[in-house]
Amino acid sequence: MNSFLSKKTLLIFCFLGAILIIVVTLIASGKLSAPKNLSQKNIGLISKITPMLGDSKPDLSKPQTYSNPKLGLAFTHPGNWQISEVVLKRGEKHEEAGLITTSTGADTTLIKLNRENNWLIWLEVQKEFSIDSCAGTVSSTWKTGFPTTFTKIQALGREALRGNIEKGSSPSIGTTQQDPHPVPIYFRRLQGELPQLGSETEAPFALKYCFESPEKKTKVKITYYSKDFSNKNILEEKINTAVLLEMDQILSSLKLQ
Repeated sequence: MNSFLSKKTLLIFCFLGAILIIVVTLIASGKLSAPKNLSQKNIGLISKITPMLGDSKPDLSKPQTYSNPKLGLAFTHPGNWQISEVVLKRGEKHEEAGLITTSTGADTTLIKLNRENNWLIWLEVQKEFSIDSCAGTVSSTWKTGFPTTFTKIQALGREALRGNIEKGSSPSIGTTQQDPHPVPIYFRRLQGELPQLGSETEAPFALKYCFESPEKKTKVKITYYSKDFSNKNILEEKINTAVLLEMDQILSSLKLQ
């Protein structure tokens, strides 16, 4: 009896093994398809859910939105930029990396954007300020046309400019030179602003060191910084233009609410 059961068991395993070999062969040759009751919709749903099971990291490629209703300021940025804020009372100073700011005239909210602890964008925002408290600069060489040493960026509804450091141009005008360089963002003077720099005819390309909006009661000073903005890298045109363009895109998304 036991011998008969052993032979019967062996035959069953041999039969099942043969069926398994046939099924595998048909699948490999493409002659056997998935069960019809598993629709493409279900397959798609499974493919969307499966990666989430073992991956909780955020997608850094998706743009993020920063919004500060109290300041009336908003902008977008890639997810790999970190945002932090520091509120400085009048007279207080903040120093980080190669940048120093002092809150003068009014309390200042410093919004800091940081990528990889190297690329920095500083936004110094004031809600109470004296009109035309921003200093400015002008050059007689700009009377004949727009200075080619600058890149134009539309920000806050105004024309902003920065030095073409990726093309070997010095990033700053009339400021203390340091190495690596901070890269200040300038704004074209509007009619009636900073008359001490001369008339629009005498100085058509006068620049301001910050943005002022009396209507929105907002003043913004903007600076780029990186350890890569050294004299050597600028002169040899070794600036990472991809990240610099990313900084410009963040700036161009800046708007008042």
